[in-house]
Amino acid sequence: DINQFFSERVLRPDPHSDRDIYGTVDRAIMLGAQAQLSNSWGIYVEYDLTMKFANTTIDSNYPGLQGAEESLDLTEHSFVVGGMYMLYSGQFYRLRANGGIGALIALTSETESPSGASRNASATGYQFNFDVLNDFRVMDRLSFTLDLLARTIATGTLKTSDGTSIDKPFGKRTTPLSIAP
Repeated sequence: DINQFFSERVLRPDPHSDRDIYGTVDRAIMLGAQAQLSNSWGIYVEYDLTMKFANTTIDSNYPGLQGAEESLDLTEHSFVVGGMYMLYSGQFYRLRANGGIGALIALTSETESPSGASRNASATGYQFNFDVLNDFRVMDRLSFTLDLLARTIATGTLKTSDGTSIDKPFGKRTTPLSIAP
């Protein structure tokens, strides 16, 4: 799980350390389109851009890391196509289910100071989506949606150019993380 990885790697570099300054920024953009081919079914296409940025300054006496700054940035691009089924359709409201499969690419950049250590990693994989959507019609051919249920599963392992996965020790840290993203 990428959120646990961020928590262990950047926000809490060592379970015994203390953070003085830290920050996280999450951004996600989803662009989607659908074509209703009959009264009850259709197709959809979706592009997702997810960005996560985190950094922390360590304020502890952990050997060699006091005052060190760690940062980890993640960018994911995915493109998914699939089917759409209308569960309920009324004049102003529709309830629909989407399911699809697509491709995913993820890129990370990680740095640690004062050691000067840095590394980049990338992964490619598949993404599987399942959504149940509330679709509110504003006018003919114009609506907005709110996700009632969204589930996404992505495959792929983030690895550096030499084939090392990013849960391995890095910089001054000599112990691996408890989870591999």
